[in-house]
Amino acid sequence: MIPSVDLFHQLQNDVTNSTIPVSDLLRKAKRLATRLDLKVDLVWINRELEGYLEVSVDEVPKYRFLTGQPTIKREIILTDNPKFCIASETSPIWRIEQRCKNIGDYGVLGYRPEIEAELLKEKNYPLTAEVALCVRHDTVLGILHGVKSRISDWCMELEESGIIGEEMGSQRAEKNNQSSMTVIINNSTVHSLNNASGQDNKVENIQETPPSQGFAGLIKKIWNFFRGFWN
Repeated sequence: MIPSVDLFHQLQNDVTNSTIPVSDLLRKAKRLATRLDLKVDLVWINRELEGYLEVSVDEVPKYRFLTGQPTIKREIILTDNPKFCIASETSPIWRIEQRCKNIGDYGVLGYRPEIEAELLKEKNYPLTAEVALCVRHDTVLGILHGVKSRISDWCMELEESGIIGEEMGSQRAEKNNQSSMTVIINNSTVHSLNNASGQDNKVENIQETPPSQGFAGLIKKIWNFFRGFWN
């Protein structure tokens, strides 16, 4: 398993790499947020990955609202009402990535049901008429840029808040503890080597195995030595 600190630095580097899909960045961010138990951040990450389903308009990020031209029956409709010229894109991020590859210069978004009904009523169309917002390709790309910017800001917040610093300190302490005991078998003798950070190496003779006991006796002494640490 990659340590959280290394995963964090990978994410920091990847977010500046234009060849890495945003969906991959989000999955890596999800792994990091899960390890650090950042439940609030996981809500946003999961919504980007799975789509903004059954959420209020206020819960959709601003970068997911796109402006364009309203259309009815695939014909552009002129209107002075600004609410008919904006719609939110709530699809999962992977689907938006696919659309950015395939839509060409323009794409279409659906309206919320209440906005769609209001537009049809204002323009005297039947409620069954096809309604959509025509948007430019670059505005759809803006969603991907918005997600990348938020991931980048999130990384900065983690660093400034000290969460990553605490994780680094914890891992460093664990590494020192693991390296503080090394068993050396030399001439049928078991030694303990303390190599903790900032200390001189010290070798202490724990117990000597008499030659008469042979290899079996040496193994028994090693076993007793470790059992003392476990108990």
